[in-house]
Amino acid sequence: MDWIAVVDDDVMNLKMAGKILSGNGMRVTALKSGTALLEYLRENRPDLILLDIKMPGMDGFATMERLME
Repeated sequence: MDWIAVVDDDVMNLKMAGKILSGNGMRVTALKSGTALLEYLRENRPDLILLDIKMPGMDGFATMERLME
């Protein structure tokens, strides 16, 4: 089973992505910020990350820079 982390500050987007992806047999973890993703990745390794670009605080670009460090 594929494991996907979805990161978005919009709860409706998280719910919709979760419904679609889990309905297709994927394990989904929903996170509301780039900071939450970085914390989550300390202990977990999903197969794929879907990352929103425009988020308050740390946006998607800044999150990617931190991931690549």
